Parts: sequence; structure tokens; C-alpha cells
Amino acid sequence: MRTANSATLSYAARFASLTRLIRKTLLLESATIYILDVERRMLSRKVSSSGTAKLSICAIPSGEGVAGRCASSGQPRSA
Repeated sequence: MRTANSATLSYAARFASLTRLIRKTLLLESATIYILDVERRMLSRKVSSSGTAKLSICAIPSGEGVAGRCASSGQPRSA
């Protein structure tokens, strides 16, 4: 994972690069990484392969929607 470990990139740029790699490798239309705020029990930030190399703010409660259920269970889910 040379991309994710690059010390010259910001964390947001690393996440963006990683989402693009996942999208390309798995032949997906897009990929999104959500960041869990454990204290608030909420997905609070995200970065998408189709967006810019910055973390966007989101507010998805743990357990709600596909991403929230995945975060609460720790298991992958499909839409």
C-alpha cells in the first residue's frame, strides 16, 4: 500500500488515493470511505473516489443506512 503510506500526502489525499485504488481494482463506479466518530457513534467524515481529495462532513448515525449498519456491525454490507 505505497499510496496509503506516502508521507508527502495529507491524510485526506491518502484516503482519496486509496478510494480511487479500491474503485479501480474492484471495477466499481465509485467508492467511499467513511470515518467513524466512536464517541458520537456517528460516521462524521467521508472521502469519495469521485470527489476532490478532501474529507467531507457527513452525519450518519451508527446503525442507520447501509454505511451506518456496516459501521455498527463491523461487517461489510452491500446496498
